Amino acid sequence: MNRARGTVAVCLTLLGCSDGGASGQGGSAGSGMLELVATTPADGAVDVEPDTSVVAEFDATLDAETVTDASFTLVGPDDTGVENVLDVDGTTASRLPTNALALLGTYNGTVTTGIESAEGATLSADASWSFTVRDGVWGAPVFVQSEPGDGVRSPRIALDAAGAGVAVWAQSQGTLESVWANRFVGGEWGTPEPVDEDDLNDASFAEVALAATGDGVAVWVSLDPSGFDLWASRFADGVWATPVPIETDDTGGVFVPALALAPSGDGVVVWPQSDGARINIWASRFVSGIWETRRLVETEDAGDADQVDVALDPAGNGVAVWRQLQGSRPDVWASSFVDGIWGAAGPIETNEDENAIAPRVALDGVGDGVAVWLQLAGASTDVWTNRYEGGAWGTAERLETLDGSANTARVALDSAGNGFAIWTQRDEDAFDIWVRRFEDGAWRSAEMIDTIEDASAFDPELAVDALGNAIAVWRQAAAGQTSVVASRYADGAWGEPQAVSDPTLPAIDPRVAVDPSGRVSVVWTDFDTPGGASIGSNRFE
Repeated sequence: MNRARGTVAVCLTLLGCSDGGASGQGGSAGSGMLELVATTPADGAVDVEPDTSVVAEFDATLDAETVTDASFTLVGPDDTGVENVLDVDGTTASRLPTNALALLGTYNGTVTTGIESAEGATLSADASWSFTVRDGVWGAPVFVQSEPGDGVRSPRIALDAAGAGVAVWAQSQGTLESVWANRFVGGEWGTPEPVDEDDLNDASFAEVALAATGDGVAVWVSLDPSGFDLWASRFADGVWATPVPIETDDTGGVFVPALALAPSGDGVVVWPQSDGARINIWASRFVSGIWETRRLVETEDAGDADQVDVALDPAGNGVAVWRQLQGSRPDVWASSFVDGIWGAAGPIETNEDENAIAPRVALDGVGDGVAVWLQLAGASTDVWTNRYEGGAWGTAERLETLDGSANTARVALDSAGNGFAIWTQRDEDAFDIWVRRFEDGAWRSAEMIDTIEDASAFDPELAVDALGNAIAVWRQAAAGQTSVVASRYADGAWGEPQAVSDPTLPAIDPRVAVDPSGRVSVVWTDFDTPGGASIGSNRFE
């Protein structure tokens, strides 16, 4: 039987304690009562390993048929059952979680009077115990793609519910650029492989998303003689399918897409596309492994639309945001996606004196969300935000009020709707990383989390797990070197930044993803040799 580390006698909820062991569950042998004598982990244990088995040990051989999902439960931080394998062996009953337990998560085990010994004895009362899983630690940086080459760039990463992942990137193949991918499973990266099969045309601007099961999809822009088209490949059972075009309109070109999948595997891709006269926002829905016919998301004729982002909630409903030109002035517009239908598009900020650009959006577990963007105010650039709640947008407000210009704003939320906005802020001497927490529907004070002196920080990215813990990553330039740096938010505070890339290699363009258990994968571009590059990665678990 798979046993956890070190079984010890413990004090249990509902029980008295004596000499370090459990008591109160019946008397000595022959009393007719079954006694729970120990659990692993112990009641109140902290820093428990995420892969631990949860074991209850009794003073008599158990009737295995009475140890069921009802009589021996394991409940996670969200008060839902934990998927696991139940095993009974003599005097012990064990639950081995199918996936790793959540980092910093508190779990509760319960055994009830429904459990009987082989002789029919039962517990005198239900008994419960709790324990807390340790936080993650960073591993050593590794290569996702280890053959240096010109033009290796723009990595993206997605994780499934079990922590397995897929990275995609653009890579030169002689005179052409192709989309490549590698899979992370069982704690290791596999062998890189090309995803697009076009040997005649360039492919770039790849995005990837995974369902809870690990199946997913990648999309990218392909340049053929008639212009830029949008293509996709489905990833199922560890294999990439033959690429298919999402759109084949040669009237105008496609620009950088945004992709999102719900846990079910259904999703949507949104992209800007020219019709020869104007750039509009288009979308295609991915349902049961099939791409539906594209449709227009916005039909505003006052100007071009681009810089699109999209997010979905667990039910597959979502929101897209983009930059919409109104003559020569850009605003931020949005459209909601509910039950497979796009709603009317409209502005979510109405400042007629300032230009709004580069919007991003995140949604929580019930489909409410937050958008952030940059707003140009004279010689300065500020971060602004708006709240999406109950299917409607609120009033736009300025998010940061610091001196100096802001750049590269991002936002991420947990399932409860709490999260962070992150951005780069210029001061007199350098660029720093600032965050502001969004909690219980309100913004807290801004704080700087980049504490490395005499250095500049760029390109922040952010991921928030189901418990509200977060990882921020960015590119740090110091002492003539650029590294990928990370900071951890847990227990209400941000930790000290630490380098996660190889300190001997210049590293840029980090991307981050988190699974439901709080384990994090980061990818970036390493420059190995003059003129050559590789994709690097690190893992927080």
